[in-house]
Amino acid sequence: MSYSKWSFRRMKPPKEPRSRQEIKAELEELMPKICEAEGELEELEAKVEDLYHTRRELQKELDPLLRPWERPRPKYEHKILQCLEGVVCKL
Repeated sequence: MSYSKWSFRRMKPPKEPRSRQEIKAELEELMPKICEAEGELEELEAKVEDLYHTRRELQKELDPLLRPWERPRPKYEHKILQCLEGVVCKL
């Protein structure tokens, strides 16, 4: 017994073929909505970009104000501090 692919994947029969006029009419109905959604998407992307830059600027201002144990440490800072502690202890 052979089964078609659609019976396994969607469990519904394929759609009836539509005419070009029907497809064109549906596309003409959807185009204004698509254009509006693209405009909204561009606005949201600009807002996200602006918020990202604002966050970066605020983070740059905030980093020096953080207490030393809360600020992000540069790579190898702990080793440098250990060496300095060793030098100070020898003095």
